[in-house]
Amino acid sequence: MAGVVTRDLTEVRHAFRAWWAGRSAAQGIAADDVEVEVSSYAGGGYSNEIIFVTITIPDRNADQPERLVLRLPPAGPALFPTYDLAMQVAVQTQASAHGVPVAGPIIFEPNTTWLGTEFLVMPLVEGHCPGEAPALDPWLTAATVTQQRAVHEGFLDVVARIHTTPWRDRALSTLLRGADRSLASELKWWDHLLDWAFDGEPPTQLTTAFDWCREHAPTDLPEPSVLWGDVRLGNVIFDDDFTPVAVLDWEMASRGPAELDLAWFTALETMTEHFVGHGVHGFLTRDEIIARQEEQLGRTLVAFRWFEVFAMCRSSALNLRADRLDSQRRGKPPRPAEGNAVLTYATEAIRALS
Repeated sequence: MAGVVTRDLTEVRHAFRAWWAGRSAAQGIAADDVEVEVSSYAGGGYSNEIIFVTITIPDRNADQPERLVLRLPPAGPALFPTYDLAMQVAVQTQASAHGVPVAGPIIFEPNTTWLGTEFLVMPLVEGHCPGEAPALDPWLTAATVTQQRAVHEGFLDVVARIHTTPWRDRALSTLLRGADRSLASELKWWDHLLDWAFDGEPPTQLTTAFDWCREHAPTDLPEPSVLWGDVRLGNVIFDDDFTPVAVLDWEMASRGPAELDLAWFTALETMTEHFVGHGVHGFLTRDEIIARQEEQLGRTLVAFRWFEVFAMCRSSALNLRADRLDSQRRGKPPRPAEGNAVLTYATEAIRALS
């Protein structure tokens, strides 16, 4: 979700240089020997703050400076009440061991004295990240139909690999929220989020949509999987050969039925295509995606349309929260929830099923 970096980049540069030099002291590197440049990334802000860091040691790597990504929880208003960075590292580490490409190795710094908060440091991965509307992304639209299909299929293969990541009898069994074969904890988690995000007064249309989801929630659920959470093409870096090389943004990771992830992807992609007016020619259809992922999982997807509606409601909640934060930053009152296009789309989907 878009936002702004609120931290003073000069302060970040000095603090990060001292932190990095401290970790490198055994190599005979002092803070005064290190040149650090920092720049913000406009895509962070409400779900995280991302700062690009370039480290140059004149006598050692002047020709090839080390390029890193510093990831921090938002310093100001945020999409979520808490950010579990230790969980994000654990799930990426386990997924990586299972063959999921991630931006690693990842360093987790729990000491808050450096930057006033915990933070993650990882290598910068070069490549292409499709925009929020793939059909309007220049890199994708310039590709051939075959290349576009390779992007879509490669993405879905990565998602399937995430869903088969082992988690039982591992740290993820306690670090990842979720319950076995039940949506009760997932629904409760979103209830708490709505209450927190809207100061105890979520929009009526939004609570009505979530009430419908609760009343019609499926109960015969499959074995839970590791869930990525924010399953979008824009959260994956692809190389020049249209191959996924890094999966990003794991703050919504949890465990539960794979349908939660897959429906988030298909619902948001279908909704985006609806607003844009067309999709990407080489992409798989919704039915093809379902068939492909059922084959990968070795089972039939359960109550998939319900999961898509639930995804639309969850997306609506985050969209409205981000809109409220944008309004606060501009010093303006938030726009009425009833006019929110994402919420309207979700409401219409519920009406079609009722």
